[in-house]
Amino acid sequence: MGVIEEKITFLFKGIKGISLAYWDNEKNRICFFKKKTGELYRLAKYIGTKLSSFPSKLAKRNSFPISIDNTYIHGFIIFPANQMKSVKPLIELFSDFYFGIYLQTAFKRSMEIKTQVSQIYKLTDEKMIIEKLEEALSAVLDASETMLLEGKPFNNVNVSGQFPDLTIDLPIRYQSIVGIRILSPKKILPNEISIRFLESLLAQAQHYLDLQVQLKTLNLTERRYKFLSNFSAQFHDISSLSQLRSHIEENLGAVLEVQEVEFLCFHKEDLATFEAEFRKARESYICKRTNRNFKYEFPVYSNNRLSAVLIITRPRPLTNDDLLFTSFLINETGIIINLHAHSKNQEKRMDGLKTANEILDLYPSLATTEDAYRILAEKICKKVNFDMGGFVLISDDEFIFSTSCFFGWEEASTSCTLKIKDTEILYGVYHSRKPYYTNHLENLPFTTKKLLSKFGIDKFICLPLVFKNEIIGIFTAARTPRSPRMTDEDLGLMSVLCNQSAILIQSLKSSEELNRQINELKLLNEISRIANSTLYLNEIVRSTLHKLRSFVSHPYISFYIYNELSNNLELVGYLGYRLPDPSYRYMKPGIGIVGNTAMIRMPIVVDSVEDDNRYIRMLNDVESELAIPIIFQEKMLGVLDIQSRVRNAFKPSEVALLNTVANQLASAIENALLHERVEETLTDAVRALVMAIDAADPHTRGHSERVTDYAVEISIELGLPRNEIEKIKKAALLHDIGKIGISELILLKKEKLTNEEMDEVKIHPLLGAQMLDGVRGFEEIRNLIKSHHEGYNGDGYPYGLRGEEIPLGARIITVADVYEALTSDRPYRPAYSKAQAIEILKSESGGHLDPRIVSVLIKILNKKE
Repeated sequence: MGVIEEKITFLFKGIKGISLAYWDNEKNRICFFKKKTGELYRLAKYIGTKLSSFPSKLAKRNSFPISIDNTYIHGFIIFPANQMKSVKPLIELFSDFYFGIYLQTAFKRSMEIKTQVSQIYKLTDEKMIIEKLEEALSAVLDASETMLLEGKPFNNVNVSGQFPDLTIDLPIRYQSIVGIRILSPKKILPNEISIRFLESLLAQAQHYLDLQVQLKTLNLTERRYKFLSNFSAQFHDISSLSQLRSHIEENLGAVLEVQEVEFLCFHKEDLATFEAEFRKARESYICKRTNRNFKYEFPVYSNNRLSAVLIITRPRPLTNDDLLFTSFLINETGIIINLHAHSKNQEKRMDGLKTANEILDLYPSLATTEDAYRILAEKICKKVNFDMGGFVLISDDEFIFSTSCFFGWEEASTSCTLKIKDTEILYGVYHSRKPYYTNHLENLPFTTKKLLSKFGIDKFICLPLVFKNEIIGIFTAARTPRSPRMTDEDLGLMSVLCNQSAILIQSLKSSEELNRQINELKLLNEISRIANSTLYLNEIVRSTLHKLRSFVSHPYISFYIYNELSNNLELVGYLGYRLPDPSYRYMKPGIGIVGNTAMIRMPIVVDSVEDDNRYIRMLNDVESELAIPIIFQEKMLGVLDIQSRVRNAFKPSEVALLNTVANQLASAIENALLHERVEETLTDAVRALVMAIDAADPHTRGHSERVTDYAVEISIELGLPRNEIEKIKKAALLHDIGKIGISELILLKKEKLTNEEMDEVKIHPLLGAQMLDGVRGFEEIRNLIKSHHEGYNGDGYPYGLRGEEIPLGARIITVADVYEALTSDRPYRPAYSKAQAIEILKSESGGHLDPRIVSVLIKILNKKE
């Protein structure tokens, strides 16, 4: 039982019908004594409210409110009406006792509050002081919730509501805060003593808070002074406006206490928008209210032109001191920007002239315009800070876009063409010859915007390249959203660089044209030399293909010769690919691009093979094709065919040149074909003569032809030229022609020959050479016939030559002759087996026979197993 309850029991124990409802300050709740009637419950709801608000209709003669301060109700007593006189003195005694108990508890609680609140006097941050004060009151009063109040200020403690749902508003002012609200406190019942104490406590806290604000204002003023002094000293010699912007955005918040600072500098489109707003407002600054914040926009002028805008966002308005400080900062910033702009303009002019001279100095180091496009694009983009850019070329009525002419276009090498009239922005620049740029992609036409958006860019510029009043191309460049916006200064520098680039590119084009003409003459001279240097078709084809490979950039070159007997175009030479199928070696006239060229006897240029139904696909990556007929005196000889991996690959000048090459080759090919026919006729005659020689001895019949076969195989394996092989072939067929002058008795003798007979046999190489003496075209063949019995180690005849002294063709015929003789029957012995003959060859290798040629023949023989 509590102290209050004991006192009540003592005072009212002899009185019947009495009951009480009162606030127990120790237990922090409403307590009841004796009978709890409905009437007592209704009265108990008014405990904690002001006496003045107690409804008079509820007051009765037998009910009495208890109040320790004559302001707030702290309890009720209900007693029988007939005991008024005896109860009244007891009520007064209880009130005095209750007041004493309440004072004790209130003092204790006040000390608790004071102890808690005293901790805030160690803090210097205003917001932290408010928060700690709110926490202390909430903890000591055991409130269900506290909150900071904003709105209209008030000076006194306000109590509202009914216990236990009381609301106590305590005045405290800082910025937009006007007080602290205590909701449903469990350890206090309103009374004048407690309220006065809370008001006193809050007044002390307010005084301390105001003192901290004043100290902070003094510190802020000092910091602002230092900020302006350092700002002026640091940035009058500034090298970069980005440093100025970074310094303002990073440090201004500390001296203005703002949430956000933004400094827009030299963004032409945005500044134009701001300038219109300032003119309309006719104020030195603009203030806007957004999302409970105040947004200030201050213009910065340089040379009477809006150069920058300082944007400040903060939760409360700027004071007069704030505005004065900002005004000083704006004026100083304008002076710095003006000095910087003047300095930068001078630097840009000098840098532009320097770069322009550097561009012209590139001329000696550039081999082609393609090199120039790539190098110039990179140089210009890096100089003017573009993320990508390059040259758009012009051909007739089309623009050509190629990755090789661009910097920053990170794609595999590719190119495409667009009709000039379909290009929107480029079309305008092409016809007006005036530059165009924008910092907003949405300003561009739909097609251009769609194309540029693929590359993730939003700032775009294009300038015409003009040389002697003729537009030779367009330079385009772009920046991504992370890069700075383009300015008129950028445009000026770009114009200078593009003018110099136009001069350089045109000079290179003129030089390239001259070199092209020189190279074309060289090619035609080389083709003429090839045509006059040989009578063999394969050599003409092979030499021509290799010469075209060094001149033509297209990967696939093919040579077809027309065969009248079979009515086929036969593939006799090609470069750049492997034949996917043997059936492609033959083409009928009228079939495919090659066949159609042969049929109409005119060049055919196919810019896109996919769009030409005559095309027969042999290689998967072919995109365009050029076929040129080879005609001699209206006679179809063949077709020169060139295929490319890109569309529209063949220029008219290239077609004209290759047509001239085909015309030059025509007479050489006709002569080669005629020579082949003569060679075939002569070979047939030689073969008939050899057969006549072999017929004299049945044991050597077919010997010369077999020796010839072996000799030709060895020559091919050694990689000898076609004309050398032909000489060796004829010499091998005729190597024993001298035996016509040897007695048949000696040639057919089965016994061993005498020395005199052997000496007669040894002169047959000389006899054979003498027999061909004076025959046109057989000069080198005579020498091979004369030397075909010489030994590699010098043991041969007729001159005893050794090693490299013996012609290569003769050494080949010697090895082929020995092997054929070993594997054939002779009057004096049967034929050796292949294995036996190879072992004999090995034993003679390096001796009588050339070891390299022996090795090649054995390799050929092993392949035939």
